[in-house]
Amino acid sequence: MMSTSILKLIISVRSFLDSTGRNFEVFTKPDGSPVTTSDIGVQIVINRFLMENYSDDKWISEESDSGLPESFLQKVTNLLRESDPDFKLSSTEIAQILSNRGNQNGASWWMVDPIDGTRGFLRNEQFSVCLARFTEGKPVFGLLICPNLPFPRLDSPETGTIFYWEKGSEPVQFSYWNFEIKTQISVNKNPTGILLTSVERDHSRMEKVEKISQGAGFGKILSFDSQVKYGLLARGEAEALLRIPGSATYKEKVWDHAAGLGILEAASGQVSDVNGLPFYFSGEETLSKNFGLLASNGIRHFSILKQIEEIR
Repeated sequence: MMSTSILKLIISVRSFLDSTGRNFEVFTKPDGSPVTTSDIGVQIVINRFLMENYSDDKWISEESDSGLPESFLQKVTNLLRESDPDFKLSSTEIAQILSNRGNQNGASWWMVDPIDGTRGFLRNEQFSVCLARFTEGKPVFGLLICPNLPFPRLDSPETGTIFYWEKGSEPVQFSYWNFEIKTQISVNKNPTGILLTSVERDHSRMEKVEKISQGAGFGKILSFDSQVKYGLLARGEAEALLRIPGSATYKEKVWDHAAGLGILEAASGQVSDVNGLPFYFSGEETLSKNFGLLASNGIRHFSILKQIEEIR
């Protein structure tokens, strides 16, 4: 059963995204990746939720106030005020909230990606708001808010899906617009022949992904931005998800996987790196002991790993 505080958080995120729409500014971070005022606005909404409800926990977030110009933060402040008339914080107070990371000695930690798939967001395609909680290195809560993902299936006319899971309960998907409409989700144990990968070709060695797909007998590769891929796999619309980084030294960021991993595993899916190792969450920003990603419905996970080994 979704708690009242989580429900309020989802409503606050939805209100901000819907009220701001395509009214955002873009800033290029030092690593060359884009961040929008919408990313920062959603991060503020989530950080305030964590500060009010989970101050004893640690949280790990993609976005911070580091390097953001004052004019950019002022734009975020204005957007938050437009979406919530009761929002009274200044841009200085916003910067303080952005830098808050909770209790660094907390036994539980949250991993936050306010807008996963920012480039998809910029194209008005797929993106997701991702929030996960881990205790003792294991997922206990996962939330994916996917405003542009059709519900309850890809061929459905309604747009907007929320994936939700908490330890002790079954994973479900909700309508973005009507929380009373929900269905339990589970991976499809029958072969779909569909392999998922990222839209951004620099996120993965696509020439290898394509060879592995052919060798493993997949009939189709579908590309999506963000952790909506985990959601699609969890609700049975694909068979596997593969990511092979272009650099041998690249380490996955925890906020790019934590929420989706918890939901998928609860839906009877399987997740490992491309070497077959389980993801190791240590409370740091990267999955330092892992390389790449293979997520699946579990049926052919081992055989896909064998195919990866042969191609690599």
